[in-house]
Amino acid sequence: MEAPNRLAVEAMEIVIHRVLAAGASAQAEGDRLSGELEKAEEGAYGPSTSFSWMSVRTAKSHAILAVAVTYGAASRVAVFDTRASLRLVVPKVGGWMHPWRVEPHFAPDGTLLLLSGQVEDVGFRLGYRTDLLDRTANGYRLARTWTRQGILDYDGAELKGGTLVLRSIDDPVSFYVVRADAVFQRTETYRIAHGAAKLVSNVAYQPELRFVDAWIAQARKAKKPTVLEKRLASALSGEWLELDSWRQTPATGGKRTVTVDFGDVTLILTLAGSPGRYRVLDVSVKHRSSQ
Repeated sequence: MEAPNRLAVEAMEIVIHRVLAAGASAQAEGDRLSGELEKAEEGAYGPSTSFSWMSVRTAKSHAILAVAVTYGAASRVAVFDTRASLRLVVPKVGGWMHPWRVEPHFAPDGTLLLLSGQVEDVGFRLGYRTDLLDRTANGYRLARTWTRQGILDYDGAELKGGTLVLRSIDDPVSFYVVRADAVFQRTETYRIAHGAAKLVSNVAYQPELRFVDAWIAQARKAKKPTVLEKRLASALSGEWLELDSWRQTPATGGKRTVTVDFGDVTLILTLAGSPGRYRVLDVSVKHRSSQ
């Protein structure tokens, strides 16, 4: 994480106090200030091609106001008790969150969540983090942090009432894909209550392809390969495999086939069992020249 920039922190503090002073119009004031900054920078330097921009996001739960200011590639979070005119304590991490763009949200019970996307101007895969802050006597403490991998135009974390949904992408271990969202999506659902998160469901999609991916990685590293692992190793050359496509047949008689295409090589694996308990019964190899 990049060290805090003193001038940037001072600028964010000015914005935070301006937003706080706006009262019921806090978000509108934040939007106005960030718009003014954008116009000033374009007037001085032309359209910005760096991270020199600002956004302000607010959330309110009864008398508690949370303000997150993103300036450049870092964010700062402040929380106030507006009834008592008191600034509440927040975890140290909230003072300088780099490289995250933060949006505060309150669950119905007052638990504060910081939903953050990674600040990037290029690239396809993006990380995001979610911080759960539990209320204490004089502010908030960091109770839990999730970090996940998402993609552009992909809703990573979402809070709906007291339900937190995290959508992410898992990395394959034996091959790569051009489109990051083509395989291994995952959805986690948590119930938020009393400053804690309880896992409700964790759905890892495409369990058959996940198994095949792990099996290929294991087979290529086996010191004493089986007959099927030797057959696989002789069919695949090179360290990197690009997955072109894959498909599977519905299970019949407790068996199913999974077909994976790697360039000129197609593998057809016969599996038995069920998700979490698959095993390979057979592997056949087809080369494009012979298909």
